[in-house]
Amino acid sequence: RNYNSAEEEFKAALTLNPQFDLAYFNLAHVLGAQKKYSAVIFYLKEAVALAPREPVYRLALGKAYIANENFDAAIRSLQELLSIFPDSADAYFLLGDAHLGQVNPEMAAENYRQALNLDPKNDSARLRLGQALATGGNSAGAVTFLRDYTLRQPDDFQGLYWLGHAYRDLNEFLEAREAFERAARIRPFNYAVHYELGLVLERLGFFQQAREHLEFAVRCDPQKSQAHFELSKLLRRLEGTREADPEFQEFLKLEAKDRAKKTADALHARATAAVKQGNVARAIGVYREALRFAPSDAQLHYDLALALAERGDLSDQEFHLRQAVTIDPNLVAARHQLGALYMNEGKASEAEEEFRAALSTDPQYIEAQVDLGVLYAKEGKRTEAEQLFRKAIENEPKSAAAHTDLGLLLANQEHYVEAEQELQQAIQIAPDDPKVLGLLAGLQSSLGRLVESSCTLKRLAQLQPSSPQAHIELSIALAALYFYPEALEELSEAGRLDPCSGLVRLYIGRTLYDLGRNGEARRNLRAACELSPKEAAAWYLLALVERQARDLPLSIKYLEQALSLEPRNADAQFLLGQNWSELGNAEKAIAHWKAALQASQDQWRSLYNLAQALASSRDPDARRYQDHLQDVELRHHVPDRTGLLVQMAQEAAAARDWSEAIARYKEALRECGHCRTAPELRSGLGIIYCRTGRLLSGEHELRVALQSRPDDTEASEGLHRIQAVRKNASKNGWRAPCRRLGAAAKTDRTSARRGSTSSREY
Repeated sequence: RNYNSAEEEFKAALTLNPQFDLAYFNLAHVLGAQKKYSAVIFYLKEAVALAPREPVYRLALGKAYIANENFDAAIRSLQELLSIFPDSADAYFLLGDAHLGQVNPEMAAENYRQALNLDPKNDSARLRLGQALATGGNSAGAVTFLRDYTLRQPDDFQGLYWLGHAYRDLNEFLEAREAFERAARIRPFNYAVHYELGLVLERLGFFQQAREHLEFAVRCDPQKSQAHFELSKLLRRLEGTREADPEFQEFLKLEAKDRAKKTADALHARATAAVKQGNVARAIGVYREALRFAPSDAQLHYDLALALAERGDLSDQEFHLRQAVTIDPNLVAARHQLGALYMNEGKASEAEEEFRAALSTDPQYIEAQVDLGVLYAKEGKRTEAEQLFRKAIENEPKSAAAHTDLGLLLANQEHYVEAEQELQQAIQIAPDDPKVLGLLAGLQSSLGRLVESSCTLKRLAQLQPSSPQAHIELSIALAALYFYPEALEELSEAGRLDPCSGLVRLYIGRTLYDLGRNGEARRNLRAACELSPKEAAAWYLLALVERQARDLPLSIKYLEQALSLEPRNADAQFLLGQNWSELGNAEKAIAHWKAALQASQDQWRSLYNLAQALASSRDPDARRYQDHLQDVELRHHVPDRTGLLVQMAQEAAAARDWSEAIARYKEALRECGHCRTAPELRSGLGIIYCRTGRLLSGEHELRVALQSRPDDTEASEGLHRIQAVRKNASKNGWRAPCRRLGAAAKTDRTSARRGSTSSREY
């Protein structure tokens, strides 16, 4: 049978018509023939969703759950069917199968009896009822139904076998012999019936015949230890120890194999417990010991791979994952984990192959759906990624990962409202998930809702009190809201948690420099450079501090160090030019400004300085730089000198050259006088004052700006933040609940600065 072709045909039909319930049912039937029960369940659920009152679909779903040994789901599904069709004998019959699978013979018997009452001709229910009664110890009751069944179905092996079983338990050995002999004639090579017949014949005293059947049972299945044991006992009785010994030795060998399996299982459980206790190293050792006893245990290889992943041993992890899927190609979790490993290693095609293999076996495996979506998103296949994320959510609405990754995908497409909805859903599902909180904070920040972002980061820091990074991120958010003492407090906590972190010292130094506390900034930035000498930002900020202190040679030294680490840092090149210019070395100044333009061809400050410096010289490049400056002004719609000064001020602010930014804004105001852009200049200058901790000066400029332009949202936001700082200053600052900053949040919503919402990039 060509199952693959049939599967593809039904899938093609569903592509043309996704509402074709019969196609889902037939596709499930094809997959069931291949024992892909997880996939069967998925497609039958689709069929049931489209035709909820079709009993055939629901019965097939219950049967698939049972085949997949998901007995609880089978019981729920079949009970739902009985609520619609209370007289369904087939549903009661399958309920009996589900309870029998749970080793609950009493409940199984009750449901089989109900099926038989509804359909007295249902011989399958009669057989199962007898089987359930025999399993539950009611052999007398079992005989009644099994005898009736074998009268109706005299050539059915199962009926005769279970009838013999029930008679044997009642010590009615003659009747048991007759039933087993009839069963053996139907299935002459069945191990179980010859084994049982051998035991019964021995009890009846027919030792030679018992020997023949036990020997035949051994030939039918040499791996069954119990037949070897019973045969060895019988041979010892008939012929003595010497003849019995080979069978007994084989029994011991098989028992040793069984003990090895039990030992492996015990070690497996011990290793899993060690993982739960956080002792991964011990777990790995115990897993390896277990594999000595069970080298072909796919689950054992998979669990060892997970432990190795926690330790970061990628090559060994891959080996054991490959072993797991080779031993059991349908071990979905191992296929998914192998795909995730390949994705992290940048092996996209191998990752996709494993994710698809996992979903072929179990189309509802959420982790594979989500990670395949992540892979597609990274490859730019956004439509396919979104479909997978939404399908995962449809299959499991409480999947925080699916909501999170869909939110991230939507944010990267600038669908910010939907993105936030998905992230909020993820937060409801996993309120303490650091990853989700971090993404939500990033999105809120991108939308300009800095108060909400800060509150989210506060919550993150509370969940991760020992994480220096969480305190750093909160400090950055607080500084953006002008809560400088609180920001420094968070940085101080980060420093306490990791006193040897150059990054923490860098952020402390940067914040102190922004606030004009240059002495303290210098100490922390020097410490940052000592702890992280390859961090270009630390050297650059230290150079700014020394420039403020007018120690230009030392500033030059630090800028050169920054450029050795980051050669295309245009801001560092510009400042080197400034320092050399102020030291009277025009040649070196010009060289560095030219280098800045090679790194960033439209850098306003270097272009302006070059145009000015070369204007009266005979440098052949003079005209070229003047033309370049005019071209940049045209492209950016800069009509006059005021506009040029604003561009240079904003560029200086982005480079944290605060004194330069303030000077340029003031020069622009003098140039402008009472021109129509004066309120915008006041607003820009006020924001710079606020970013450097000079809130009184900032408030003055922002109020003047709002008097002339009441709709200036940036100025309005700045004033709200200043008011929030003052309001909370009397309430222990940031220790006050986040809701007290609600006033500032009202206007934060109006800003929507576009930017990345997470370090996880697609």
